[in-house]
Parts: sequence; structure tokens; C-alpha cells
Amino acid sequence: MVVVVPPNYGQDLYGVITMLDVVKDVYYKKKKGGLQRPKTPSFKKHIWPMFKAMSEAQWMNEGIYMLFGQGSPCNFTDPQVFRKLCEKDKTEFKKNIFSWFRNPNTAEFDPTQIPANYGDALRDFSGEPNDNLWITPTQYYWLE
Repeated sequence: MVVVVPPNYGQDLYGVITMLDVVKDVYYKKKKGGLQRPKTPSFKKHIWPMFKAMSEAQWMNEGIYMLFGQGSPCNFTDPQVFRKLCEKDKTEFKKNIFSWFRNPNTAEFDPTQIPANYGDALRDFSGEPNDNLWITPTQYYWLE
């Protein structure tokens, strides 16, 4: 089976949430036969790929370009912004960035939160929270 979901139709572009992220999240939750979730995330393995994907999606979506593209204050691939993300302490910058993410553990939906990718129910007016994409509970835990 092959699964391709936006924005993987673009060469070398990856989603903020990959199928691997979703599968790992499922197996971290399994009590029997599951995976052991790392207690401390690796910035390089767990956190950076989300931010990198957001900035690299600037070529596919004008809204993402405005938020995370070249010249924006949150272009995560900019060396100065990258250094702020790498700091060990929970700086005000990092707290602000974290507050932008949708909490996958709540039913509350705020369309201004990120990731800014459309979900399965976009504009179906159902009131369901899957109008847009949410990061997995594991990714949210790692960002905390």
C-alpha cells in the first residue's frame, strides 16, 4: 500500500504531520505490543522536522509563505530564527510559537492556529474539528 497526502506530491516536501508520525502516535498509545515513547524529545529528530516542513511549504501555499516563508519573522530556516528554536530554555519566543499550535487533546477549534493545512472537512460546515490539520498528541507533547 502506498499513501500520499499533501504536500508530499511536491518533490522533497514533507508534511508537518507524516504518516510515520500518525502510526508512531498510535503505537505509543498501545498498552500491549506498542512502542515506548521517548521521555525527552530530540530536537533534531522530533521537533525540527515540523518547523522545517512549515517553512518549506511556502512554495505550495501563499498563506504559509506569509507566515513562515522567506523574509517573514518566523522563517524557521533562517539561521537567526533557527538559533532561537535551538535554545535550551523555554524562551518567550518558544512559548509564543507553541501557543500557535492546535491542541489535539481538546475539541476547541481555532482556525488561526497551526499547522495551516486543510483537513478532510474543510468548509463542510459540520462544526467538526477536522476542518484543518492537527499535530498528533505525541508531537504536541514534544513541543510542550
